[in-house]
Amino acid sequence: MRIFEQNWMQVEKNLARESRAVLPLGSTEQHAHLSLGT
Repeated sequence: MRIFEQNWMQVEKNLARESRAVLPLGSTEQHAHLSLGT
């Protein structure tokens, strides 16, 4: 899964299917709809 190409809603959906740990580096806006790599 390429987290930087997805928004937070897609990441949440994918994490429900897969059991992987994600270590985000940097800050993200909780209410943003943009991809996490911006």
